[in-house]
Order: sequence, then structure tokens, then C-alpha cells
Amino acid sequence: MTWVRQWPARSTRARRFVCFPPAGAGAGFYRDWAPALPADCELWSVQYPGREDRFGEPLIADLQTMADQIAAVPGLLDGTPLWLFGHSMGALLAYEVARRIEPAAPLQRLVVSGRIARRHQKPGTLYQLDDDAFSAQVLKLGGVPEVLLADPEMRAVLLPIMRSDYQAVETYSAQPHPPLQTPVLALAGTDDQHAPPPAMEHWSDITTGPFRLAAHPGGHFFLVPELQNVLRDVLAPL
Repeated sequence: MTWVRQWPARSTRARRFVCFPPAGAGAGFYRDWAPALPADCELWSVQYPGREDRFGEPLIADLQTMADQIAAVPGLLDGTPLWLFGHSMGALLAYEVARRIEPAAPLQRLVVSGRIARRHQKPGTLYQLDDDAFSAQVLKLGGVPEVLLADPEMRAVLLPIMRSDYQAVETYSAQPHPPLQTPVLALAGTDDQHAPPPAMEHWSDITTGPFRLAAHPGGHFFLVPELQNVLRDVLAPL
């Protein structure tokens, strides 16, 4: 299956938003964005293997491998101006894809949300915890309703996906690379203990282009209730 889901398909577009979901999520995480974007925008939402309509495919627990495959998606580099947006795990993937395609792509903006830059993040081992301890850590972040992890059948489906994604993040090592030239916007939740606004400032190190930090009320998944305000920031000039 292809790596992206397109909502809506447009024969003419002025820009393309490529959105990278957080750990555990699929392309449907961004479905509500399509009607909220300007009419000249096309939305591509990345679909990781092992979930939604790619449920039967093997999970990939390596961000570099995923970034290589996403950067090679047919049609990505067709000349349409690109805006990359990633939340949490998706922020790291968006950055990795950006550094792969920047020389050849009309990359207009990279938006990183809810995840500190890798060089300021310590390696983790949460993905190695037993199921109960790992479930407790997942619930702390929010985003996954407790009732789902309390159901044995749903838990058996969700935990392998979450564990694989956590492994991808916690074992991720950014390769040395010159700074991007692309403008970067960093988004943070004021109450997000995992990626607080001051820590998100460090994303300025990855670009020689314009950089701005925007903070929104809420925790790690602030972008869900703050969608309209988040999109206002994303679309505003840096």
C-alpha cells in the first residue's frame, strides 16, 4: 500500500500539506484538517504500516527506514510547494523527510509539534517495559482513551503498534547533516511536560532559515482542541 492518504484529491493546488501522525496513530489522525484548510491546499496524511488500512503489514520500528520510504513516495516531488507537519513522533519523521528532499523539493515550511529535537532528547527504554507498565506510560501522554487499553482485545491490538513506535523514537539517532534552509515553525502545549515550550526552542538549531515558536494552551495533544488556532499559526507568515 502507498504511504499517503489524500484528502481531497485536487487537480489544481497551490500547496500540499504532508502530515505525519504521532505514535500509535494512522492517517485518519489528520482527516479533520482537510475541510479546515484553505481551498487551494491539498492534504496528504502519512499512513504508517500496521494500522488502519495497512493493518496487515509488518510494523517498522526504525524512523530512518520509514523516512527513506516516505521521501521516495511517487508524486511527492512533482513541483507542488510542500509544507511538512509532524506531531510528536511525526515531528521527527517530518524533519528526516525534509532533510532528504530539501535539495530537490519546493519545501516551503517544516512544522514540528510536541517533540523536542533529537540532540536534546535522551535515549529511552519505555518500549521494553511489560504491558501493564507500558500501558501506564501511554496513558500519561493522553491521546489513547483509557477504556481502549482496559479492553483486552483492543489492548492486544494497540500495544504492539505503540511499542513499535516508541522503539522507533527511543532508538532514533539523527545523522550529522548540514542545517536546513527551510523556515521552521515549532508548536508546543503550555502544559506538555514532555515537550515544553522552552525545549521546543532548540528546533531553531536545525535551520538557517526563519524560525518561530508558538505555544498553545493544553498538554501533549493540544492540537486537537486547538485545531483552528494551530492552523492559523501554521498558515501565518514566519
